[in-house]
Parts: sequence; structure tokens; C-alpha cells
Amino acid sequence: SFARLFKEEMNISLHNFIQNRKIAKACEWFEHSNQTIENVADSLGFSDRYHFSRAFKSITGITPAIYKSGKYI
Repeated sequence: SFARLFKEEMNISLHNFIQNRKIAKACEWFEHSNQTIENVADSLGFSDRYHFSRAFKSITGITPAIYKSGKYI
């Protein structure tokens, strides 16, 4: 299947790759717009803010609220 071939070639699962790209896009939106966390989560296809927040924190190590506030630096 495509997912298996993708993982063999890229050394990351397709799901994790897509998740990483979504979180990267979220970071970009937080830096360059005033969108709410809810709007970003919805725009990226997450079922709700809480699912988005868990995914965001698992990838970045901080919550979207902290990232958005700029207090992580």
C-alpha cells in the first residue's frame, strides 16, 4: 500500500508526516495572523480544539496557547 511504501522511503509514517505538516502550518498562521486556536484547528481539519492541542503539544512540546502568546522563547 502507499502508506507502507511512504514509510519505507521517508522513514516516517504517512500519518505523522501529515500531522507534522499541519502543525507547521498552524505555527505559521499563529505567527502571521490573529486567528484563534479554534479557527486554526478547524481549518486544519482537527475534530476540535482539544484534539489539535494534544497533537500540537506532542510535536512542539508546548501548547498552542503558549506558542501563540510568544512566551516560549
